[in-house]
Amino acid sequence: MSREHTTPRKQVLACLDCDTDRLYGSLLEAAAYLMEIHALYPDATLEENWTGYENMDMRFSWWRDETDEEEKVRLKHEATIREKKERARKRDAAEAEERKEYLRLKHKFG
Repeated sequence: MSREHTTPRKQVLACLDCDTDRLYGSLLEAAAYLMEIHALYPDATLEENWTGYENMDMRFSWWRDETDEEEKVRLKHEATIREKKERARKRDAAEAEERKEYLRLKHKFG
């Protein structure tokens, strides 16, 4: 399904947990496992994710274009943020006008 995008796709960091049981085996098994991952995700890198002094997880990560659903959610979120900012701007402008009117009336009537 092809459709035209009005905004460029964002890049999303994708991650896949590393099966260390397969990685920490024989070299041939480890190489085969890494080649499987490479065939599925050619841009993936293997990284360590330390969560404590002795706690480490390994994962594969790569950047990819966001999906249609991810783009839809992001654009909806961005629109919500814009709407909130616009409402806040209008509220602040209205309060400034009210304050200006209050000061005018206070000056006029003491």
